[in-house]
Amino acid sequence: QDRVRPGPPSTRTHPTSIHAASMVSRFAAAAAVAGAAVHAAASSCAHKFAEASYPTFTEFCAQHGLHYTAAELSQREATYDAAVKSMKAHNSNPSKTWTMGVNELTALTDAEQGALYGMAFSGSSGGGQAPSRKRGGAGAAEVLPDSWDWREHRPSVVSPVKHQGSCGSCWAFAATAVLESHIAIQTGTLFSLSPQQIVSCAPNPNECGGSGGCSGSTVQLAFNYTKYAGILSEWTYSYTSGVSKENGECFPLEGRRVPVANIGGFANVPKNLAPPLQQALVEHGPVGISVAAGKWSPYSGGIFPHKDCDYIINHAVTLMGFGAHCEDKYWLIRNSWGPTWGEKGYIRLERAATPTGEQCGWDTEPMSGSACKKPLDGSNPPEKIWVCGTCGMLADSTYPTDGSLGAPTPPDDPALATTASPALAQARAHSFAGGLPE
Repeated sequence: QDRVRPGPPSTRTHPTSIHAASMVSRFAAAAAVAGAAVHAAASSCAHKFAEASYPTFTEFCAQHGLHYTAAELSQREATYDAAVKSMKAHNSNPSKTWTMGVNELTALTDAEQGALYGMAFSGSSGGGQAPSRKRGGAGAAEVLPDSWDWREHRPSVVSPVKHQGSCGSCWAFAATAVLESHIAIQTGTLFSLSPQQIVSCAPNPNECGGSGGCSGSTVQLAFNYTKYAGILSEWTYSYTSGVSKENGECFPLEGRRVPVANIGGFANVPKNLAPPLQQALVEHGPVGISVAAGKWSPYSGGIFPHKDCDYIINHAVTLMGFGAHCEDKYWLIRNSWGPTWGEKGYIRLERAATPTGEQCGWDTEPMSGSACKKPLDGSNPPEKIWVCGTCGMLADSTYPTDGSLGAPTPPDDPALATTASPALAQARAHSFAGGLPE
């Protein structure tokens, strides 16, 4: 037989070499797959925003039906152009978790934007004992879900987003949004309730959060009024203050103006703590909260971070849920600046990775709208207030209890009809001059 001569060493392949090459190939393939997966995950977790549109000032005015005098026109255009310049700079930064956009607030002055907030913080140091009954969801805090959104409840328990207009009535809109959902959860009937009734009629003798009506008040005062008066549907007491900028007349509740629902009271959530707020939200329904919204006007979408907030509480909104975008946790909040603002009228605020990680700070301007000018317990007005959470959102939270249909039952003693709720009587703003609260 002819012998098969081995080839030159450079062309011979040892079995061990074949195995090693195969392993290297497999590792390379695995690394490529893993790298692709990481890239895909990173891509899916990136905050993606639609390309922003920046209309000219003329286009902006036409879109919103705005007309200015010749003397005012140049000032408004300068305000608009400066805002758009800031938006472009912000949106060009890829590290941002939220985006700015042009909206109907863009050409407003700081003072005009401030009038939208409604000065909504009662400055309470604590809250009423939350009722033990559970409605609408999970039980103890340790079994709370990873995410929650009352908009997903079926049948629906959330009405469309509304617009407070040129009136500092955020407190009344937050209160009616919360009332609508709680009454729907508890009775199965979803109303569109009247913020105008609350703006025109809810008393504010101690000047908590403002002097009342379009000058600001608190969600607690709205609930306290509703407990004794009941609440009308929007069509029987339509909203006019957004255009007139006036509180409007408080009409007698008679004829067609008959309350469609009422509540038995309200409970305050322990302040500056995330777990009790989440538990109240899941077990009972949406919660009225106070926030520092001074930097919200250009918000268009994404997760608004703690570092872009301050702690000057000046606005009332409705907490509707919580969740996470990959590793970025957030709170879901309904505003009252119409459905074209933010994410269809909503904003997502940064939520700490752990409940103990929520940042805190001092509200150093409580009398600009975050406290009672005449505290209910007779104490002096505070010089500063300790608030926690992104934009101070954990500082003052409340929700109604015992919702039912129809007008409230009058108390046996007529004198009790004007008595404040026990939860309201606890509202007091502390200065904590001796240091941080325990």
